[in-house]
Amino acid sequence: MKRTQIDIYGRKYNVTSEYEDRYIDRLTQYVNSKIKELVIKNPRLDYADACALCLLNVADDIASTQDKLNSVNAKLDEIQGTKDNSDLEIKKLEDQIKKLEGKNEELDNLVRKRDNEIIKLKMQLEKDYQNKAEKNIDKK
Repeated sequence: MKRTQIDIYGRKYNVTSEYEDRYIDRLTQYVNSKIKELVIKNPRLDYADACALCLLNVADDIASTQDKLNSVNAKLDEIQGTKDNSDLEIKKLEDQIKKLEGKNEELDNLVRKRDNEIIKLKMQLEKDYQNKAEKNIDKK
């Protein structure tokens, strides 16, 4: 932990923090800019009122940011759910494709077998036709 001196609207404060000085400076600048916005709108604000209103504005910023974050997280959850469903559908479709590929292979084998049977039958028919033709020639 280290000590850093900051200046909030003209008042000095010693802050002990584990954060880097640049981060503390950024926070200080943010708070000072919020107080300055308030004082420009209402120059009669004293230090305590300006700080109190600044706290309220910062709390509003935090709540608004938290609402946006919650909305983004809800959308992210929805997208993740959709992705999970899509992944499941893809898996189912891949399984169906594998089954169809197997069935296609079976049908290809059956077609080849039938083609071979047709060729054999065709050859037998040609042989029978040739034998019959030879018998008709021998009879003449």
